[in-house]
Amino acid sequence: MRGLVAVLALVSLGLPACVQETYEVGPEGERRLVEEEPQEPRETQLARPHHEVSEIVSGDTIVLEDGRRIRYAGVAAPESGEKWFDECRRSNEGMVRGRRVVLDPKGQQNENGTVHALVWVEMKPEDIVAEGGAYAGHKVGYIPANWAIVRSGSGKFVDEPAAGSQLEALRSAESVAKSRKLGVWQD
Repeated sequence: MRGLVAVLALVSLGLPACVQETYEVGPEGERRLVEEEPQEPRETQLARPHHEVSEIVSGDTIVLEDGRRIRYAGVAAPESGEKWFDECRRSNEGMVRGRRVVLDPKGQQNENGTVHALVWVEMKPEDIVAEGGAYAGHKVGYIPANWAIVRSGSGKFVDEPAAGSQLEALRSAESVAKSRKLGVWQD
């Protein structure tokens, strides 16, 4: 009974869950983190309307051509006035400006009119070349903006139900960004 009470006490303290990371050994014996790949969008998601992005608000928020404000589910980027805000906003802008996006909304609008969503960005061969290899290794098609922002260090992973099917990929992307000291993880 005493052990059960101790376990319940630890759980009630809200201690974070353990994160399992997988490593591989490189050709020179170095240890490298193996990333969890983001899931591809399902056909039903790609059948949804495609949207143009009209404004980039921050590293984790965009506005669509129809005026809807979208926040990337599972991502927290610096707010205006905070350190790294400009860099993270530019990173998001470089990824979505002029490209079509597909949404997988994960909830109703909040009090500010913002909808949390998984967002896929359409990438064409010329986009990958134009970005100077920033998306090297990705297939032509769609990349999840949520994952790309966290992976680049332009935002941090937030463990929230709205991230749904991308939770593990986002968690893995943050581990990679941290280990490489990218973006907000440079400090």
